[in-house]
Amino acid sequence: MDMQYLRHTTGAATLPDDLPYADMLTISPPGAQLVFALTSFASGGDALLWKLSMWALFVALGAALWRAMDAAQRPWLLLVGLSPVVLLHGFIDVHIDLAMALVMMLAFAARNRGYIIAGGMLLGAAVTIKYLPLLALPVLLFGLERRHQMRLP
Repeated sequence: MDMQYLRHTTGAATLPDDLPYADMLTISPPGAQLVFALTSFASGGDALLWKLSMWALFVALGAALWRAMDAAQRPWLLLVGLSPVVLLHGFIDVHIDLAMALVMMLAFAARNRGYIIAGGMLLGAAVTIKYLPLLALPVLLFGLERRHQMRLP
């Protein structure tokens, strides 16, 4: 590998000369940009403090989700939260996907409690972080009742 490719250095970061999507300011949706901006402002630009502020956001969203779930669902939430994928990519790599997943799960919890408008607003917030929750829109609108009606005898 040609190491001269990584020769442009600005402060603590080393950037290549030819960046993909260089004409775009960012490839992240607006909600992700807002999360990045708020955590960067809270951390003052320090990488460790940025990671800690993202962790604090994840813990706050997880606590809100824990409160929104009923007692029968909480063990499943704990099982998902302790999975290696969540621990590795959510807390070690600090992927924004974890915030999106937590907000999307909050949308489903609101929908299950009968708060359809709040569920839709939370799903909209999740879509502003990543576009993947758009696939969950039919489930949020129609629920899972149809799936139970289509079971084979």
